[in-house]
Amino acid sequence: MDINLKKLPKKLLLNIVLIIAFVFVFVTVTSIFLNGVTHHGKSVPTPDFVGLTVPEAEELARDSKVRVEVIDTTYVKGIQRGGVFMQEPAAGSMVKKNRRIRLVINAMTPKKVMMPYVEDCPVRQAVSDLTSKGLEVGKLIYVSGYDDRVIQQMVGGKRIEPGTLVESGTKVSLKVGLDPNYRYTTVPNVQGERAMQARKDIWERSLNVRKLSYDSSVKTYADSLNAVVYRQTPDYGSGQVTKGSEVTLYLSADPDKLSK
Repeated sequence: MDINLKKLPKKLLLNIVLIIAFVFVFVTVTSIFLNGVTHHGKSVPTPDFVGLTVPEAEELARDSKVRVEVIDTTYVKGIQRGGVFMQEPAAGSMVKKNRRIRLVINAMTPKKVMMPYVEDCPVRQAVSDLTSKGLEVGKLIYVSGYDDRVIQQMVGGKRIEPGTLVESGTKVSLKVGLDPNYRYTTVPNVQGERAMQARKDIWERSLNVRKLSYDSSVKTYADSLNAVVYRQTPDYGSGQVTKGSEVTLYLSADPDKLSK
C-alpha cells in the first residue's frame, strides 16, 4: 500500500522526521563509543616479556599500550630468578590496546628435591630416576667395571649422598662401569623430539650430549622449549660408537626444517 506523505498531518510528519533523526544520531554515537572502548581496528604487537623482572615488564607494557598480570610462579634453572618465564599471548601476537597479558614468573627460591640413590643401577634406570626428580645428567664418565652399572653419583666432581636436598635442575654426573666386551652402543634417532626428551633418550643409550645448537628461528626462551631436533651429529644409524661418546643436537622452531 502506497502512503501519500502530502496527505499526512504536518505534526505526524515532524514526529517521523524526529524519530529518524534520533535513530541516526543514536546509532552514530553508539558506534563511536564502542570503537573508543574496544579500540576497533587498533591492534598492537605483544612485547616479549620473557626474562624481564615484573617492574621491567610493567614499564614495557605501559610503553606498548597493554597491561600485564602475574597468574602463576614456577622455577626453571637458567632463567633469571623473579623474571618472566612464560607469557600468554606470545610475543609478536597482535592484540587490542589495553589487552591484559598473562605472565608466569620464575620463583626466587628454587624447589628442593631429595637426591635419589642410583649407584649400582643400570644407566637407563639411573637416568630415569634422576629426571623424574627434576634433576639433570651432567656427564656419563666411563671407567673399568661392570657394564653400564653406576659406580658413583657426583655433583661438582664429588660424591653426593643419597637423601641430600639439592636444587631442582642440578646436574648429576655418573661414573659408570665399562666392560671392554660391551663398550659399544648405537646412536638413537631423536629427530622431531624436544630437547628434554632427546637428551633423556641419548643418556639412556649410554651417550653424552655435547651441546644443544639452536638456529635463528629460536628467539625466545619459549621458542627453545618448543624447538625440536632437526639434525644430530653423529647421525642415527651411523654404526656403533663407544659408550660415553658425545652427540650434538641441532634444534629449530621452524616446522619446515624437520620436513627437509
